[in-house]
Amino acid sequence: MENKEKSLRERIAEAKNILIPEFGITSEEQKKIIAPLVEIYSGRNQYHPIDNVLSFNEADIDSPILIGEETSHYLHHSINPFQRPKNSEYILQFTTAKEFVGRYGALVYVSKKGLPILPFKKFGTLIEDNEYMHMLGHDFGYQFAYRMFELHGTKYLSQVARMNDREVIKFARQHAPQPGIITTTKRFIQNSLARLL
Repeated sequence: MENKEKSLRERIAEAKNILIPEFGITSEEQKKIIAPLVEIYSGRNQYHPIDNVLSFNEADIDSPILIGEETSHYLHHSINPFQRPKNSEYILQFTTAKEFVGRYGALVYVSKKGLPILPFKKFGTLIEDNEYMHMLGHDFGYQFAYRMFELHGTKYLSQVARMNDREVIKFARQHAPQPGIITTTKRFIQNSLARLL
């Protein structure tokens, strides 16, 4: 396991080095970024901002897109730590914005490495009711990221990384419109939550 963690740390360091200029992170900001702890475990890949931990499932430690995404979440939070809202009406907006920036960063990373970009794939299937908004936010964010990358390449990553969640969604809708994507209106949220209850 020690060798796997060392290898994962090296991949994260490589992703960080490639993504720092793409995120527009200044040398002054770089000095303030705290290196994350890295763990390999049996759960879902994720960045834990409160503890500053990058967690990867052992099955995914060789995946450039997933390493790029979680490293992007880490860098994004380091320069723009917008917080998860307490009001459930805004969770979908928050998750969509966060996942858009994370996956957009991953696509930039993969392209900079010269690797092929695989087509958009839905985040997953609904496992538990309380995961519904999380899953939906991932899917919306990923769709916007793929469309943004398809239309504009790496052009806007540094810009969206500095926006708040509301600005990210507005910008994504304007620059990477999604035919048929459900908007994050209050009515939609209320209907979604009603289905869960």
